[in-house]
Amino acid sequence: METEKKALHTLTDLGIHSYSTGCPNSDVDTYVNHCAAIANLVHPESRLEFPDLGRTQPIGLNTLTCGPASIAGLDAHVISPVRLIHNRYLRNNAARKATKIENRREGRHASRGPTGKLTDATGAIYNLVPANPFEQIPDTSWSDELNESQIEAEALHRPAVFFDGTAPRRLSQQLASCHLGKALVSLRIESASFAACNGVFRGIRDGVALKGGLPYQASGHVVAASSLALLAELSLANPFDDGIVGGCLWLTGGPLCSESWPARPDNIRNNLPIIASDSLLECVQLRFQGKPVVVKVGTEGFEACASFAEYLHSLEPAMPGISRCARNLLPTLLFGISVLSGCHREKAEPLSKLLLHVHDWLARALARRMADQYQKIHEGDRLERIRQIGRSIQDKLGERPHTVRELTRRFNRLLTQECVEVLQYLEASGAVVQQAGAWMLTTPHASDSNVNLETHR
Repeated sequence: METEKKALHTLTDLGIHSYSTGCPNSDVDTYVNHCAAIANLVHPESRLEFPDLGRTQPIGLNTLTCGPASIAGLDAHVISPVRLIHNRYLRNNAARKATKIENRREGRHASRGPTGKLTDATGAIYNLVPANPFEQIPDTSWSDELNESQIEAEALHRPAVFFDGTAPRRLSQQLASCHLGKALVSLRIESASFAACNGVFRGIRDGVALKGGLPYQASGHVVAASSLALLAELSLANPFDDGIVGGCLWLTGGPLCSESWPARPDNIRNNLPIIASDSLLECVQLRFQGKPVVVKVGTEGFEACASFAEYLHSLEPAMPGISRCARNLLPTLLFGISVLSGCHREKAEPLSKLLLHVHDWLARALARRMADQYQKIHEGDRLERIRQIGRSIQDKLGERPHTVRELTRRFNRLLTQECVEVLQYLEASGAVVQQAGAWMLTTPHASDSNVNLETHR
């Protein structure tokens, strides 16, 4: 209780209410989407680094936002700023291309990029010529200059980082202009478009080959939105889906814990929407300059990430597949808050232990809320499945005692955790008992009885 209260107060001090969605839990969803957008838009080689251990952690997160308030926060504070930044860069890129064409038409040898250097192949050679003709060119200058020329060319010919994935055919054409092969794709899921959106999600997550002479591939992350009713319908239709429903972190706007949020402060110290927009702009600028963002965190951060992975594994029985869709949640949150607070810059103070612990708590609360939502959706379906498996297990135990391993091997796609759960239900009903590591019926004819599992939920 004390940990929850402290975490909520810290998030309030951080400025979580500045999103003004009307609900603090939806404000948190918007904040998580902001952290995800920062991690998804930076240079592909950006990462969370633990220098004391020589280890790194990948970042990036797929999110599925549900609920009117949370979707409103996503549109106003994440999608709109990202779209403005992206459009600004596309306009600048079009102007640079026009200048380049005009220079060639007039016989000029090259145009200059945003760094002031010549951007074509001939220009790269001119950049290497020293002011003093008798001065020797350093050996490292060749590789540095060619690398910078390549960065300029990549930004000029493939300037797109943000895409709308609702029309798959158009998206596949647009991805040819994807900068560095890393895309952030926005999806709006409706019943009629679900199949297409699901295909887009799998392609972006797993990588798609683009048209052209070289096997150039693009991959990335998705920020999706849907109604809670449609989420429940799609999840019930395929409980073990690894597509967009099972592959994204659900941000549903529900309570994170039993504690109440502190009152909204009169004067909010940090205006997170503005800070986050500036951080998004900075990340995109660094990306086009070919500079990865590396956030360095101490050993405690690595231990928190490892512990969080174990926590996700413990939630697998409640929601199959959560370890995959949420495995980068804590690293992405730590990366996002580090960029928002300026901890990624040179000579900056490292992320405080307080913020590390609060975001560790937040990641666990979000994962637990997602698993609870899944359980709520599948409660009736899950109970019926337990009844069916329970009857089959009783039939097999009527033949002879079985261990859990033997039972799972006799079923198709029965997980060990699920088998143990069903056996515990049967044990609570008095139908089975465990002796010497093996399970058996309490009476020879127990398999013929109609066990009422609902009374033992």
